[in-house]
Amino acid sequence: MSLGYDGGGGAIITQTQDEKTQSVSEDGVFIEIKKLGANSRKIRAKIGIEASLDTVWNILTGYEKLADIIPGLAVSRVVEKKDKFARVYQIGQQNLPLGMKFNAKGVIDCYEKDLVILPSGKKREIQFNMVEGDFTRFEGSWLIEQF
Repeated sequence: MSLGYDGGGGAIITQTQDEKTQSVSEDGVFIEIKKLGANSRKIRAKIGIEASLDTVWNILTGYEKLADIIPGLAVSRVVEKKDKFARVYQIGQQNLPLGMKFNAKGVIDCYEKDLVILPSGKKREIQFNMVEGDFTRFEGSWLIEQF
């Protein structure tokens, strides 16, 4: 797969020969979507920002406020909170054609990993998985690296 930059800030879209992976790069955001099956996708996104790891960490672990900053997330409410763990009830919402809306609900377990010091900086991770909800499977991680 190859990615390019058009120099003007426009989107570059590439697709692998098997047409199962699509990549989009626009305005400094890289998104890769891999089709795993009929109703299954693996999504990877990357962005570089001018903020400290601690600032980004505090935003991502402010679970009650995530609906204010993540597009498509209508509700984010903490159900249970312990040291390095949060169980969060979330509702995602997307507008569809003809004024219809798509809603998906889930209870997400979030595991906050310890800070790791690297030779070139530091990193921290939140691993999450849905324990109850509208999807068969929903899991992933937020990985924050400071260089």
